[in-house]
Amino acid sequence: EEAGYPVFQDARSAYSIKRLLRILKKTVEAITDQISRSSFTPEGYEISFSFVQDLEAVNFTLSEEERMRLRGRIDRMDTKKEGEQVYVKVVDYKSGNTQFSLVSLYHGLQLQLVVYLNAAVELLKRKYPASQVLPAGMFYYHIDDPVIEVNGPAAEEEIQEKVREQLKLNGAGILPDESVSRKSRQADMEEMKVLSDFVNAKIRSIGRAIFRGDTAVNPYRMKKESGCDYCP
Repeated sequence: EEAGYPVFQDARSAYSIKRLLRILKKTVEAITDQISRSSFTPEGYEISFSFVQDLEAVNFTLSEEERMRLRGRIDRMDTKKEGEQVYVKVVDYKSGNTQFSLVSLYHGLQLQLVVYLNAAVELLKRKYPASQVLPAGMFYYHIDDPVIEVNGPAAEEEIQEKVREQLKLNGAGILPDESVSRKSRQADMEEMKVLSDFVNAKIRSIGRAIFRGDTAVNPYRMKKESGCDYCP
C-alpha cells in the first residue's frame, strides 16, 4: 500500500503486480541479450525531437502559408561504425503486439518508424559531420512475457531460445543482425529511400487535410481491426 491505496487488496491486483514485475524482468533480460548479440551498440535513449530543432525530417512545408512540425521521441537509437560510415537503426518499444506492415504503412497507419529513422539519420549527420550516415533499419520491440508451445519434453535452454526468438525486434532492415527476428523484412538502400519518400508525401497529404478542416468520421478498417476498436 502507498498513500492509502491498497494495490494488493485482492487477488487480481496482486496478480497484476506480479505479472508486471515478471514482464519487466523478462524485458530487461531480452534487451540486454539482444544488445550483447548485436553488431550495433546503443547511441542514445529517449531522444526527443521537436519544433525547437530545425530538422528537415520533421518540418514539412505544405504551401506558401502552411507548415507542419512534428514532435516525437525515439526510444532507442543504435549505431554501427565501419570506417567512414555510420549505420543507424531505431527501436520503438511497444506494449501491444505491433507488427511492421507495408500495407499499414501504405495506408498511413504506421508512419512513426520511418519518421524516427529519418530524424535519427539527420541528428547523427550533425554529430558525425565527417562520416557518411546511413539508415540501417527500423524496428519494434514488443514488451511481453510470451508463452511457448513445445511438443513433448523440452530442455530449459531450448525453451529460453524460443522465448528469445519471440522477443526479437521486428521491422525492416538492411544489415543482418542477431537481435532481429527472421520474420523481419529485408530491404536495400533504394527501398529504404522509397519508403522514406512515400511516408513524407503521405504526411504532407495528411497535413493538408488537417488544414482543409477534413473532420469526416471515416475510421479505417483492415480485416477485423478498425480505428474504433477502443472507442467508447
